Amino acid sequence: MLNKLNKVKYTKKWIILLIYLLLINKAFALPPLPSQFYGAVIINGVEAPIGTNISAYDVDNVKCGFITTNEVGKYILSCKGDNLGTEIDEGAKPGDRITLYVNDVTANISKAAVWGSGSFNEIEISINYSTISTISYSPVDNRSYLHLFYIILILIIVFLVIIILAKRGNKT
Repeated sequence: MLNKLNKVKYTKKWIILLIYLLLINKAFALPPLPSQFYGAVIINGVEAPIGTNISAYDVDNVKCGFITTNEVGKYILSCKGDNLGTEIDEGAKPGDRITLYVNDVTANISKAAVWGSGSFNEIEISINYSTISTISYSPVDNRSYLHLFYIILILIIVFLVIIILAKRGNKT
């Protein structure tokens, strides 16, 4: 009888540990390395001033990168990738074409901006305010806060399940 109770206790503990490890793996899945875009940035034919905003969006209109330049006429931008181990779209996927914006205006690019994990892409970007008929503003992305919320929620649920199962185990 005692061996049967011990087997049940150990089985419950292993099941709890397995569930915990599966949830933790999902919550702490590592994201891919970002793709780097860099090069010259030109506004109306001249080098862009310090303080120019450069942003990048993937094909799903998820903001994957943003910087404010700190050097005249040059930019370096990291564009984060989507962690495929989560349900939330955090960034670009391999092969996605990236749209670059200069001061919230779609930039002309010297070659296609394609996302690849850990890649370095030299691309000259430019805008010319005199030829813009309508200014297109880059979309707003608040998904990173939602991602953090889900991680915290999963951890709270795991903690509560462990407490409940531990209390049930003490009663037997």
